[in-house]
Amino acid sequence: MRRTILFSLFLFSVLSLFSTSNVEANFFKAYYAKTANYPLMEMRYIARNNIGEPVTGLTVNNFVVKQNGVEIPTSALTLNCNDTYDIFPVNLVLLTDFTGSMNETVNDGARRREWLLEATRKFLDSIKLDEQSEIDLVPFSTAILPSSGFKKTKEEIFQWMELSLPPFQGLTNFNYPFLNPGDNVIELLKSKPNNIPRIIIMITDGYHEQKTDFQREEIQKRLLENNIILFTIAVDSPNDPTLFDLLDITTNTGGRAVQLSSKTELIKFYNLIAWDIQGKRTCRLEWNSDGICSTVSPMIDVSVELKQDNEPNQESNFELLMPEAGIKSLTSLADTILLGKNIMTFNNTLTAINETFNISSVDITPATGEIATGSLDVFPITVADKQMHNFTVTYNPHPESVPTLYKIKINSTPCETKEIFVVAPCGGVAQEKLTLDETIEGNTFEKAFDNIFENNTPLAISGSLNIPTVDAEFSIIEGSGAFTLLPGEKLAAKIKFAPQAVGMKTAMLELNIENAAICGASNIALEGNAIVNSVEDELAKQGITINQIMPNPSATISSLSIHSTKASKVKISLQNENSQNVLDIYSGELALGENNFSINSSSLPQGVYFAVINLDGKTVSRKMIVTR
Repeated sequence: MRRTILFSLFLFSVLSLFSTSNVEANFFKAYYAKTANYPLMEMRYIARNNIGEPVTGLTVNNFVVKQNGVEIPTSALTLNCNDTYDIFPVNLVLLTDFTGSMNETVNDGARRREWLLEATRKFLDSIKLDEQSEIDLVPFSTAILPSSGFKKTKEEIFQWMELSLPPFQGLTNFNYPFLNPGDNVIELLKSKPNNIPRIIIMITDGYHEQKTDFQREEIQKRLLENNIILFTIAVDSPNDPTLFDLLDITTNTGGRAVQLSSKTELIKFYNLIAWDIQGKRTCRLEWNSDGICSTVSPMIDVSVELKQDNEPNQESNFELLMPEAGIKSLTSLADTILLGKNIMTFNNTLTAINETFNISSVDITPATGEIATGSLDVFPITVADKQMHNFTVTYNPHPESVPTLYKIKINSTPCETKEIFVVAPCGGVAQEKLTLDETIEGNTFEKAFDNIFENNTPLAISGSLNIPTVDAEFSIIEGSGAFTLLPGEKLAAKIKFAPQAVGMKTAMLELNIENAAICGASNIALEGNAIVNSVEDELAKQGITINQIMPNPSATISSLSIHSTKASKVKISLQNENSQNVLDIYSGELALGENNFSINSSSLPQGVYFAVINLDGKTVSRKMIVTR
């Protein structure tokens, strides 16, 4: 089913007393759009001549309209004008100078604050704020004055101004309200929707009085970048270059600027601004357009070019968020599929959204013959709007299969092709066994492995590495727990082997990866051999025997015995697992026969320790466990 979208473009147009058939716009900007009445979509713009008056006498032939770069034929455009009242949403900031001079008496005997209060009240009464509109009061002098609480309703704003205007002193600073980092009116309006007009009405009775330079170019650049229109009112202000620069910035953003010296002029200009913001006379440009092919609600680019007679054409661009009803897409239950050791098939579903899709063919790359798509192999296939088509993706591996990223390309109309990715076989390559070097009984040995598991798949792999059961002889000291490997990366870890008796020792290293139910988990064997200390063999030949510590484990007193048939010098100390000396046991001569040495562990923390025995330059150790 082919859907069309009805777009309408509201043209801001206040009729001047004189009109001409020539089109000469000194300023042209699109600045308002709404999608609430979809499929009717509306956008508004400003077109002013070189004296600031709206350009009139426009026809559809004066416009070039494009949506996402595709031009709408002029014959499809319709321009309708009427005098019905329309309430346009607005994001409005009242940027008000609150320096002490606003309290001064002016030419009619009143104070400037009285002018401002009366004019502001009439302005607030005249504008219409719907539920999409927002209004903020931002007072400033030397800096922005947050004490206002940034009032957000008409009544709050007027009440605060009536009570607080103007107690503040200081020099007027035009830079601060626009450029202060993180706290300025531009940042405030940037947080508002960009399809609703962003407008600043600035009123001041001074000029940039700070010694710092007025940053005209930067302020204008940021206003234009964020599609903000500035209106400036200078109330009985002195002539100064910085004030003239501010008025010039104003006209360059599409707003109006004025210097005035009476309350009547102030009220009239506020009325003119209200007319500009929410004028009664509008012109509507309408056309039909196809929907958009996408899987999400995208921002679409709309451009409107105004063709002119004696001046260069002017173009204005705008972004709109396309409502869900305007998006055509062919979606799938899964866009990325993992197939591997345990699961070789996946039941997928295609769903047509806001359009009927015709599938003409399916391409699978690389074409190894290992991936099949079942019912997607019979063409043509038609999937009606809001309907589904089920199909099965099957993996038939060859004996030499390696992890591969397959792309299933579904060729359909009217939208671009739909792509589904399959990784098969998923998982990666794990070592079958890790062997640690021979280790003397009672000693410890650490070994780093830089390739326990390799991710040779096209996707990132997450998982965990653990020894599933408590094993005093094997432990992971680096690399245990969760991990994530990018394609091509290898998993590294350091394993400690601490045999407690002579012989071959084994344990299991458990490698769990995400989607293990599909891709399979891996158990890696750990193997280490504990051997007799060759130093002890040599000592035994000399008639010296070192017995085990008894009792072991111990919480208080243990005994270490050494039998010797010759006089020897010996030094015995107790060390922790970090080879730090924690207790000196004995240093001196060995007597002939049995020698017993007491080890008092009552003051030691629970843990593993080693009695280090040095006999005539030869070192032997005995493991001791302290419990609590």
